[in-house]
Amino acid sequence: MLHGHTSEVVALAQVRENGTRRVEHRDPERDAESVYEIPSALFATRNKAEIRGAMQTWYSAFESMCSPDLSSQKLLWVDPLRIWMEARDWLSDETASYYTLLGIRTGLDEVITVVEVNPPNGGLPNNRRQGLAAYDARNDYWILHAGEMHVDGKRVHISDLLDADLPPALVDLGDGRKLPYYPVARLGASSEQIVRDTKRFVNCCLRVRAGTEGGPLAAETQRSAQSLEESLSLTRIPAQPEKVIDPEHPRIQRALVAELKLRHLDVSRDRVGSLGPDLYTIGGPSHFLFEIKTSCGASDYLKGVGQLLVYESALKRSFQKFLVVPTGLGKVAVSILAGLRIGVIEFSQHGSSYAFVFPEDFPTFKQ
Repeated sequence: MLHGHTSEVVALAQVRENGTRRVEHRDPERDAESVYEIPSALFATRNKAEIRGAMQTWYSAFESMCSPDLSSQKLLWVDPLRIWMEARDWLSDETASYYTLLGIRTGLDEVITVVEVNPPNGGLPNNRRQGLAAYDARNDYWILHAGEMHVDGKRVHISDLLDADLPPALVDLGDGRKLPYYPVARLGASSEQIVRDTKRFVNCCLRVRAGTEGGPLAAETQRSAQSLEESLSLTRIPAQPEKVIDPEHPRIQRALVAELKLRHLDVSRDRVGSLGPDLYTIGGPSHFLFEIKTSCGASDYLKGVGQLLVYESALKRSFQKFLVVPTGLGKVAVSILAGLRIGVIEFSQHGSSYAFVFPEDFPTFKQ
């Protein structure tokens, strides 16, 4: 059982300079910037019951906000925030390690693990366990992370790229050591805010991963897209209708990636942010954005155009933009896209494969 919690969200104008550190976030209750406080000192708990209580509180927040039709008992998918949590054996086995994954889903059905948060079952943390449960002077509990991630088989650290973006908190481990840990979620908040806080941490980890795989420009692409999406997330998460996953979209995306590789274009395996265009280039002399639509009805057309234009503006640099649609888009629609400097790549299905028709002036780069 956890100690008493506070759910206070301190308004920006009311925060006192009292030795605490602050992280900005959006208060879902009002259309205004607010902050929660990260104490200058936190205290790691070694108590097994308290650690389990903290982890169950964190899991329960995701469980209450998840989209049931896209979730299972272990993997909880919160569709509006495009984030999932997977809790392994510890849900049913109190002796199991707290193996917990956080990630995103791209191309609608491609589940990608971004970071693991695995606190010890009890006792002192060690280098193998990057998670930590701790409490502050107000007995408010936190889930924290030591900062190490694995990206493409390499060990990287959050501080390598994001020290200024995500300031760590100093944690007293109770054995004479005080070490920095990064905030994942404050458990005294509402369920929605706990999930939003976790999403903010995952976004930071996504930027680390993007920067490791694609360099500083890829990290900046994700940062700009995330800033736009956070500015659009000011209200409560609405009830979600049941969704039907379109299985064709990821197949088209994989085929397009293969075709672009033949043209020596290096594209990210992640979309732009959580809601932006499906593919973007991470190298080469020119920048490209691609948005795939599996049908070319009015709604798909307008959504695709909006995604390409809005995200190009948010990323603050010029892109060659392409809407990828089935064969048959009308001449008027194509001419309007041309006026917006958006090209069209048409596709058709032949058995289990896809063929793409690129514009005549689409470049093919040399290796």
